[in-house]
Amino acid sequence: RGTVLALEGAEGTDETIKRGLGLGRGGIVVKVARSRQDFFVDVPVIGLQTVELVGRCGGKILAVESDKTLFLDRQEALARADLYSLSIVGIECQDG
Repeated sequence: RGTVLALEGAEGTDETIKRGLGLGRGGIVVKVARSRQDFFVDVPVIGLQTVELVGRCGGKILAVESDKTLFLDRQEALARADLYSLSIVGIECQDG
C-alpha cells in the first residue's frame, strides 16, 4: 500500500504494466505525461489494448492524466473495463 512498484523505462508501457502488476494483483496503474514532454512527437495514449492488458494483469484502477492523454476506442475500452471490474479515472497533475 502506497508503494511504487514499477516506473516506465525503455521497455515501454506494456512491459511496465506487466512488471508492476506482476508483483501484486489489484494494483493501480497511473499514466501521466513526463515533464517537458514533446506532445508533437509523443502523445500519451490509452485504448482498448491498454485496458485489456491492465485487466488481464489484475489491475483495479487505471488513472490517466485527463488533460494530456488521448483515449482511443473509448466506448469499446470502457465496455472491456467493465468486464474486468476495472475503474478508469482522470486525474490532474501539477508540475513541480
